Amino acid sequence: MAVNHFPGGEWPTMLTPFRDGAVDYPALEALVEWYIAHGVSGLFAVCQSSEMFFLSLEERVGIARFVNEKAAGRVPVIASGHISDSFEDQVHELTAMTGTGVDAVILITNRLAK
Repeated sequence: MAVNHFPGGEWPTMLTPFRDGAVDYPALEALVEWYIAHGVSGLFAVCQSSEMFFLSLEERVGIARFVNEKAAGRVPVIASGHISDSFEDQVHELTAMTGTGVDAVILITNRLAK
């Protein structure tokens, strides 16, 4: 029997907290814990509400990895994989995001249009 790794229910598009212009990881951890304590079905890290278009690849990958580690298998974690226009940069971004261990990587189809 297949296990449904992506249950229905609430999947918040996570915000990225900042302090002094950098990702505030203690606040991000508190946000992960708050969402899980309030019964979310999964977490959508690195998305438009996460300010992904204003973050470097290293920041996006770091956020996805961090959220996945803090969720610790209690809920699945998904993340947007790419924001670049060029195919080569998209492949690099998708490969990096896949390496974070998140349960799924979201393709942003309008970025693939070219």
